Amino acid sequence: MTYNKSRPIDQDIGTSRPLLVENFTAIDDYIKRDHVDFDGNDPTAGRHTKVTLLEQVADPDPAADQGAIYTKAEVGVTELFFQRENSGTKIQMTDTKGDPVIAETGQSFLPGGIIMKWGIEDPVRTASTTITFAEAFPTACFMAQITPANAAAKSISVVDKDKAWIKAIAQVSTRAYWIAIGN
Repeated sequence: MTYNKSRPIDQDIGTSRPLLVENFTAIDDYIKRDHVDFDGNDPTAGRHTKVTLLEQVADPDPAADQGAIYTKAEVGVTELFFQRENSGTKIQMTDTKGDPVIAETGQSFLPGGIIMKWGIEDPVRTASTTITFAEAFPTACFMAQITPANAAAKSISVVDKDKAWIKAIAQVSTRAYWIAIGN
């Protein structure tokens, strides 16, 4: 059924009733798409079951004291964004720069464009060890940190970094945990 905002077309309730019922049915169908059905006894009635956002061509222009949540194509994929009031800062909430990998060695995207990568290297040697990321940072590696897995290992440090790798050196060859942050 299709909603028609020009109904009722006349004042005769007998003539208008089927058209009004059709409109109420159409409204009910629209509401059910993303909401719990209206039911006077259900405390969740009318609440969202999901939010479906149509992909926008351009960033919105929210007014003062308003923010906007929207989707937009970024590198050919629909991504989620938040924009601050008065067309302020646009914050990307999801990203195509690498799917999250939740594992001992993995990566994830943080809102605003930061990417974190982490893992275990075994061993980090007394000569320089290059740890190559499964997927390079698109722009840069801002920082990297490495920590020995063994308390007996006295000293270990990152000595160089690139968007595709970090280099570390240890006083004693050891297994180590590393983390890198970039975008």
